[in-house]
Amino acid sequence: MLDQHYFGPNLHEDGGGGEYGPPFIDTFAQKRPIALVFGRRPLAPSICPGVEEALQTMRVGGKRKVTVPPELGFGTSGNILGDGVSIPPDATLEYTVQLLRVSIAPS
Repeated sequence: MLDQHYFGPNLHEDGGGGEYGPPFIDTFAQKRPIALVFGRRPLAPSICPGVEEALQTMRVGGKRKVTVPPELGFGTSGNILGDGVSIPPDATLEYTVQLLRVSIAPS
């Protein structure tokens, strides 16, 4: 099980490096990390396979920016996160991820 903070602003739908859209998740500001059971599906609604892949190579305490292409993000269907927040189809995403703790998941 991984406890992590992350911040995920949308990039332009065309994948360009222009202006960021509003963040769709910011656990740094909320001061409430997300717990993720590695390899278990479905992932938390705002976590995509690209973030999970990046977490595999991180150490506890590490923090990095992760750019996720659509095929490792939410693909051609996008994602509806609730509260009027959605990720458009074919969006390239950039997350800032910090791995806080690794532990054994409860059975």
